[in-house]
Amino acid sequence: MIKKAGNYKIIDTLAEGLKYNAYRAVNNENSSVVLKIVENAAQNRNTLEQLNKEFKLLKSIASAHVIKALDFFEADDKGILVLEDISGTTLKNYLQEHTPVTNKKQLKNALKIVRAIALGLSDIHRQQITHYDINAKNIIYNSSTGTLKLIDFSLAENNTLENESGEKDFVSGTFAYISPEQTGRLEIKPNYRSDFYSFGVTIYELLTGTLPFTADNTREWIHAHIARQPLKLSDIHPEIPQLVSEVVDKLLQKDPALRYQSGLGLIKDIEKCIQVVDYPHLAKNYSIGKYDINQQFQLPQKIYGREEEINYLKNAINAARKSQSQNIFKEGYSGIGKTRLVEFIKENIDNQPVLFVSGKFEQYEQEKPFQAIGQLIQQIADYVLAQKEKEINSFSESISESLGNNIYLLHELAPGLKSITSENYTRLSINLNDSAQRLAQTIEKFFKLFAIPGRPLIIFLDDLQWADKASLDIIQKLTVDLTNNAFCFIGSFRKEEADQNLALNATINKIEQTGSNFKKLELKPLSRSDIKLFVSDIFNTKKNTEGLLQILETRTMGNPYFIIEYLNSLYDQKLIRLEPHTNVWSWDLEKIRNQNISGDIADLLKEKIKNLDDEVTEILKVASCFGATFDEKSVSIIINNHCCPIKI
Repeated sequence: MIKKAGNYKIIDTLAEGLKYNAYRAVNNENSSVVLKIVENAAQNRNTLEQLNKEFKLLKSIASAHVIKALDFFEADDKGILVLEDISGTTLKNYLQEHTPVTNKKQLKNALKIVRAIALGLSDIHRQQITHYDINAKNIIYNSSTGTLKLIDFSLAENNTLENESGEKDFVSGTFAYISPEQTGRLEIKPNYRSDFYSFGVTIYELLTGTLPFTADNTREWIHAHIARQPLKLSDIHPEIPQLVSEVVDKLLQKDPALRYQSGLGLIKDIEKCIQVVDYPHLAKNYSIGKYDINQQFQLPQKIYGREEEINYLKNAINAARKSQSQNIFKEGYSGIGKTRLVEFIKENIDNQPVLFVSGKFEQYEQEKPFQAIGQLIQQIADYVLAQKEKEINSFSESISESLGNNIYLLHELAPGLKSITSENYTRLSINLNDSAQRLAQTIEKFFKLFAIPGRPLIIFLDDLQWADKASLDIIQKLTVDLTNNAFCFIGSFRKEEADQNLALNATINKIEQTGSNFKKLELKPLSRSDIKLFVSDIFNTKKNTEGLLQILETRTMGNPYFIIEYLNSLYDQKLIRLEPHTNVWSWDLEKIRNQNISGDIADLLKEKIKNLDDEVTEILKVASCFGATFDEKSVSIIINNHCCPIKI
């Protein structure tokens, strides 16, 4: 243990970690503080910057339930964050001696702790800050004074600085407590509601002494948070009131839209739970969530108006599982939700094994044949490499045995396949026509290896209106030759552009004529009732929304993407706002009606891009050259921005 840090004398080690160590120390006036220290600061500049960021974030927070940051400085090759000391212990240590809850007194004390945590979360969320690592080790509690503080904001973000929605693509955290969306396995992005899920896990542990799930490794934790359901608190300990169990159940919902949407509603329910401990009759006819109003402008991420299509796709995948191959083509106008529908299906396949791969054709890369097909093969290669060594060797043998020397044709489409199969092949001298035919046969054999009964291969190819002729030929061959295999093909194309692609229309017609479980789904605009449900989920208000609905329906023509962008635009212009004194959402219909807004989504996006900072616009220009996806490192190199992180 180090003995000194700057002018502070170290008296005790509180915690040791990979990045930071925490110590109790005293200053020259003998006042006790906590020091969070980065060793070897010169070699750990990124960690040092994170610690400085945490200091600035804590200084910006006004809350009696968040640890106070006193100072940050560097000394003796150390980065030192000085924090107040409340002479407490972590909640993790506290609950080891005070759980499980077995009587009314313990329950009431535990719920008071729960209320204090909720107050802290409500405070930081109101100030547009998300913690992203709520757990029993990141809460300090002094049982003598009743003081409780949230600590360790190293993963926290100020949503107003990060991006407009307060969402992140992926957030690390403590695996036993992370929300499903923090695993990075879902299309749903983490935001402030992720804290509520982690809070639910923490309450569960506080009341029972156990976590809602157990796991031995990262993969098992991820599966647990995404797919498993915990036992209800009231089933584990009958003395826990049903109302308390319902609150925790709501916090632990897999879908963020079904959790609490505000600290206000959560605190009201917790306070009712405290009353119910002494007066059980108060729980009668009480519904949790009645005071829960979304205090942040958060657009729902669920699907609206697509129940029929969702059921069809789920049934098709179940049929493919039984080796009844399926061929589905989805058409609709740009922004109608074709891609999002398939993403939703991927997220909500009923805990049954599937191999789901997807590719996307690019408008300006049609001269590169098989590009999207190569994406499918690469994803399958990634899937194989994620297995255990025994399974990898088995797949390698099967691929080599089935494809022989033709494997080199796939190596060129998906270089990652070289990591699985041997490169000791013989290139055969063949003419161009034979090469195309051989490639098609090789691709078909490769996909067939992974179409396994009980674990079907699901292929999704997006933007078929930009597909090259060679890829369309392979799609046609696949859909016909993989009949009676555990295979489902889903293709998607823009209705307004498909007519210009004669090859695409001819391919679809030929597949339809084979009669091989063919289905064409046309996605239509949302109805007034669908838009009404969407608006209701956003604002959770009893206010008459008919005026806003009429404007949305008229100006967006029921196009889901246009609705989202239009509502975002209204919020940015403060034409939709949360009234601070009443916590009720309101909108100015007169000003909205008088807006000069184009009915074209492209014009709306152009206006949005115009309002971006020059630096962000420059980054987007460079990123657009990469196509549909890009990585931060490559863009940074091109714009000579090696040291500065890119955030858009």
